[in-house]
Amino acid sequence: MELLAAGLGLALLAAIVRFFFLFKDIKHITKELGDLNEGRTKKRITTSSGNRHIEALCERINESASISEQYSINARTHEEKLRQSIASVSHDLRTPLASILGYASMMKKEGTLNVSYLQTIEGRANALCRLVEEFYELSVIDDEKYDMPLERIDIVEIAATSILEHHALFEGKSVSLEVELPEKALWVLGNALALERVIQNLIQNAVKFAHDSARIIILEEDEHLIFQISNNSDSLEKADLPFLFDRFYTVDKARGSGNTGLGLHIVKTLLQKMDAALEASLDEGWFAVRVLLRKEKTLD
Repeated sequence: MELLAAGLGLALLAAIVRFFFLFKDIKHITKELGDLNEGRTKKRITTSSGNRHIEALCERINESASISEQYSINARTHEEKLRQSIASVSHDLRTPLASILGYASMMKKEGTLNVSYLQTIEGRANALCRLVEEFYELSVIDDEKYDMPLERIDIVEIAATSILEHHALFEGKSVSLEVELPEKALWVLGNALALERVIQNLIQNAVKFAHDSARIIILEEDEHLIFQISNNSDSLEKADLPFLFDRFYTVDKARGSGNTGLGLHIVKTLLQKMDAALEASLDEGWFAVRVLLRKEKTLD
C-alpha cells in the first residue's frame, strides 16, 4: 500500500509539474499573441512545452498571422494603386479641360468667334470624350463579374476590316504599312467585339509610335493562330517592355501626347477574358506584339 501511495504521489507530482509548465507556456503564448495582434511585434508565436497539441496550435496561429499580414500588404498596395489611378485620371481629364476653358476665355475676351479656336476646342472635347470612354470601358471589363461570351470567329475578316478602317491614319503619318493576311478564313475561339477592339488598339498604338514602318501578319502555329503587329521605334527601350501593358503606363513620361496608357492595358485585359496569350518583344529597333488565340476547326 505504501508503494502504491508513493507511486500515486509521484504521478500526481509529475502531473502538477507538467500542468505548471503548460500553464506557463500558455501564459507566454497569450502574451506573444497580444503583442502580435497589437502590432508591437511581428515575431511568430513560439513554444517550448514539447506538447504536440500546443505546437499545432502555435502553427495555426502563425499561419493566420501570415495570412492577415499578407491581406494588410495587399490592401496597402491596392490603396496606393488607387491613389495613382486617381492622380492619372485627374491629370488626363484636367489637361483637355484646361485647354477648352483657355480657348473659350480668349474668344470671350476678343468678343469674336475664332474658327481656329473653335477647331482646337472641338479637338480637345473629342479627346476628352475618348478618355471618358476608355475609363468607362476599363471599369466594365476589369470587373471580375464581367462575362464575355466566346464563339467561333474569323480573325482574318476582323483584321482586314480594322486595317482598312485605319489605313488612312498610316498614310497621314507617312508610315509605310506591310500586310500579310491569308486569303482564306481562319477561325479562332474568342469574342468578335473584344477581338476587334484588341486589333484596333494595337493598330492605333503602332500608328502613334511607328517611326516610319509597320507590319501586320497572321500566322498559323500548332494549336494557335497568331496576329502579329510590329513597328520600328526610336522611343521604346527594353526596360519599358515589362510595363507596357500596365494600367496608365506611358513611354512618354510627360504624358503630353494625349496617351492615357490605357489602350494596351485594355488589350491585355480583353485577351485574358478570352483566355488568349500575349507576347511583346523589341529586337533591333522593332517593337512586336503577338496575340495567340486558340485555333478552331474550319467547317466544311
